[in-house]
Amino acid sequence: MMVVLALIGLLISMVAPRFSRRSPSSDWKVIISELNNFTQFARQESVAEQVVFRLNFLRGKNKAPDCVVIEHWVGVDKKGNQEFAQVSSPYMKTRYEFAENVRVKAVYLGKQELYIENGQAFCFVVPEGLVQDVYIQLVRTEEGKEDFVTLKMRSFEGAFELIERLVRPGQEGA
Repeated sequence: MMVVLALIGLLISMVAPRFSRRSPSSDWKVIISELNNFTQFARQESVAEQVVFRLNFLRGKNKAPDCVVIEHWVGVDKKGNQEFAQVSSPYMKTRYEFAENVRVKAVYLGKQELYIENGQAFCFVVPEGLVQDVYIQLVRTEEGKEDFVTLKMRSFEGAFELIERLVRPGQEGA
């Protein structure tokens, strides 16, 4: 009986990875849900505090994963630059790291690609609860294949819409 159970366990351990190839953290629905939670939190806090918030999309360095950080406006520095700091909350994490096989390909505001310059891009949330219209292009690599999607911000709802291909602003119907 023990030998039979051991053989069944061995077979299951060999077959199980084939059924769960994609980790849940790299599933598009999980990612969009996390980003929508971040956006909703930033909207609520921005309205409550009457301060500008932003989602800061950061490119990972030295094999670190790309991430999104919720930040709030803290003032103006001596050079006149706007300063933002990461929000701290006892209720939720304010930094979301994408799975290691998921990368932010590009972030667009209007037709301008924001992500090129220094590996970060912002999506602002104003105290009225509106979120800046942005397009986030993501790429997931699995078994040598790349899968692309675009997340389009619906400004008034403060939620991302999933488009299952690469799209730039103004190309949704193409």
